[in-house]
Amino acid sequence: MAAHSRQAFLVCAISALLILAGGCDSVASYTIENKTGSGLITRPSFEENCLLTDGNQADFLPEQTVRPFEQYAYEDIHAAQPDGISCVQVLTTDRRMVLAESYKEGRVYTVAEPLTPISDPVPEISELPRQSGLEQHLEQAKEHPLAKGVEIVGWGIVLGFWLLFVVGLPLGAVVALLILVRRLWRQRGRSSL
Repeated sequence: MAAHSRQAFLVCAISALLILAGGCDSVASYTIENKTGSGLITRPSFEENCLLTDGNQADFLPEQTVRPFEQYAYEDIHAAQPDGISCVQVLTTDRRMVLAESYKEGRVYTVAEPLTPISDPVPEISELPRQSGLEQHLEQAKEHPLAKGVEIVGWGIVLGFWLLFVVGLPLGAVVALLILVRRLWRQRGRSSL
């Protein structure tokens, strides 16, 4: 009996770890140093191509404004993605990209005069197409099948235990109660003879 309880505990612990690994939050944290006389806009991107400006809304984290001659510490807690943040983009207020570099946590990105645009005007995130949660999961599954597979197996195990306790235990209690009533009924019938 002790071996079975250890195995059940091990299965529960592994399931919990799989769920945590697939569902933890991540943090985007970097600083933009604006050494220009113009306001700037910064946003992190999940796309590996740092020059990509037209994807889905889910490809970018929220934009933040950086005032002239100031530093802005960008921090955002977001749902974990298999690859995490890939790029930092900086735009002018007329939405032309002036910086597109690989993301490194805690790094300081400096933007100085002259501001040389490296893209056409960039659409606002709200103007990009939305992707449903299912479409996002399917895209992540194509890009990272192992990570998604582990997450799905973990959720399957958790759902199985949930069904066992929510459906199995009450059903088992009803069956046990019926068996007890039947035995009591039979004993009562024998004792009256």
